[in-house]
Amino acid sequence: MNENDRGMARRTMLLGAGVGIGAGLVSGLSSAEAARRNDAKQAVAAGEIWSAEYWANKGSVKLNLWRKRIGAPKRGAEPLPVLFLVHG
Repeated sequence: MNENDRGMARRTMLLGAGVGIGAGLVSGLSSAEAARRNDAKQAVAAGEIWSAEYWANKGSVKLNLWRKRIGAPKRGAEPLPVLFLVHG
């Protein structure tokens, strides 16, 4: 019995299943990301910028650190992406 007699090759079926599962996972991730971005846009539109100032010592050098984000941090919330800037 050859491939044509069975209707569909096993490799073709597995490839199709993998693509389908991958597409399903990606669509779920993009929905969550879209919801998070929508929340961020609403916070920016409302002008909700939260900031805090911290100091750290490295030897005799004092480092001034600022933390800024859209909205105040909430316990248990998903972390937002980080952008770390250094000015010398």
